[in-house]
Amino acid sequence: MDQHLLHSVTVSLTVKVDMQDEMQNFVSQKSWPCLSVSLGDQAREHRFSQPDEEYTFTITAQLRRGGEHDLLVRFTDRQGPQGSIEILSLQVQGSPVGLLIYKCRYTPYETGETLVSHLYLGWPGEWRLAMREPILDCGAEFQSLGPKSSFSKSNIRSLWDQNANKLHLHDMMVSVSGEDASAMMMDWEPGDHTLMKYENNILNSEKALKGKRVLDIGCNHGLWSYMAARHGAKHVVGVEPRGMFVNGLNQFANQHDLPMEFHRGYDTDIDRLVREHDIDTVLLLQVDECLDWENTMYGIRKSGVEWVIMQMSTVPDTWIDLNSPVSDFAKPGGWMPIGFTLHYEEQNDSLRSGINPLYRDQADPETGFQHVDPDGNFDIDHSTVFNRKKSRQYARKFIDHVGFSVERSAIQDTPAKDTKQRTWTNCLSQWYLLRNKK
Repeated sequence: MDQHLLHSVTVSLTVKVDMQDEMQNFVSQKSWPCLSVSLGDQAREHRFSQPDEEYTFTITAQLRRGGEHDLLVRFTDRQGPQGSIEILSLQVQGSPVGLLIYKCRYTPYETGETLVSHLYLGWPGEWRLAMREPILDCGAEFQSLGPKSSFSKSNIRSLWDQNANKLHLHDMMVSVSGEDASAMMMDWEPGDHTLMKYENNILNSEKALKGKRVLDIGCNHGLWSYMAARHGAKHVVGVEPRGMFVNGLNQFANQHDLPMEFHRGYDTDIDRLVREHDIDTVLLLQVDECLDWENTMYGIRKSGVEWVIMQMSTVPDTWIDLNSPVSDFAKPGGWMPIGFTLHYEEQNDSLRSGINPLYRDQADPETGFQHVDPDGNFDIDHSTVFNRKKSRQYARKFIDHVGFSVERSAIQDTPAKDTKQRTWTNCLSQWYLLRNKK
């Protein structure tokens, strides 16, 4: 097999022996079990020798990128009464994987029947744990989750220069921000984080853009709506709550006869706009933390949309440890968590304001700033929003749960040095190209 298609993956599985005899159907005079664990062409074996002994099997194997791989756990001795084995935890590349992340099939040797989602081997037999590879947030050497981009850095910049007409970019920004932006745009050049977005939002997603009718949710200054059109989108519809952007972008599109139109609206308008404009592809770029992302994904899945191009700010699952109380809760059937969300309270002090649903009807229709004082003045200090960041395992598990097919996924692999945004300097950006197979 081509070595470029392989990953070096380290898996740690912790198990515990149970020699108790009190429960019904358990027999006395059991022997100490010997367990083997194998992944790919690698295997480890251990014979237990103490009551309630815990043991961690650690295996590093070369695995094919993508798809699923079986972690095989089996009793070495097939005959006779033996102590039972319980799975306690699974880690991939040092990151804990919730017990619902993998599918577990247990087959006792004696009966040959297959039991699904059993974490306790009461009789000699074997487990097959089907793990998706690569698992999200698998450590530093696992930065790209899908096919590596075929574009070099210089190639990306060259493609940008071919498609991003400088006159267009100048006129677009002036239309939105006024003549004060003219001088700045004369000398503006795309930085590393802009080219990173261009590579993943546009270049690596072209098959979901060419000839498609595209809906850009929270289109902001319209750059990615414009780049989608420049890369072959048949028609682009942008949705944005701030009138200064919507009015300016429509003026710009008409001025240059571009296949784009912009509407003032919110994420709650997605379903209607998809139907009215016969949308093929939805762009969800950096909006997941300020809208009802889960219900948005449900709605898109039920619609006639074929593609979703999504950029998220996801956090490593290792940011929060699964401590012993969580494990204790899971053991009697409470199940292990599959990820988490972190919630941040922030001031509505930027042009992304207007997203707090409580004050949405009071937002200035042009700027998006919210009126919250009795006189109708901007009271930024007292207007706050709650932003939500999702862990990488949670995001992926929810995508699988909703039923999208993941065509491509990538995690930011280098810090962006040309911005002070913590998302970019801490490598939290992640991209998905999803297909909605109907």
